Amino acid sequence: MSINTGLIDTTEFDNDGAVVRVTAHKIHEHESTRLIEEFKAFLTSSGKSRIVMDYTEVEFVSSAGLGAMITTSRVAVEGGGKVVLTGINENVLQVMKLTKLDRLLKIEKTLAKAQKVVLK
Repeated sequence: MSINTGLIDTTEFDNDGAVVRVTAHKIHEHESTRLIEEFKAFLTSSGKSRIVMDYTEVEFVSSAGLGAMITTSRVAVEGGGKVVLTGINENVLQVMKLTKLDRLLKIEKTLAKAQKVVLK
């Protein structure tokens, strides 16, 4: 089953897993608010708890966008789930390293590796 809600496109894998692809090229304050809302709605409606957040299409993330990364991960974990990020471009990864978010959030380089890790 695949769901496209505007800022995210989801694809299920395994029994409890889903890839949530962020389709915005830039995540500013407006997009980050919508991303969080759409992500929460997806979690509620799907019942999935092992989530791979795929940021391959995202070229730029503002501080609000970084906050959305943290919030979506926190929401899933608080609901008993697990989140792994993938597809982070070098510019965004550098900002994440400077702010030490790379230590807070689990990041994998490839989608296949992220799916494997989130199912452990």
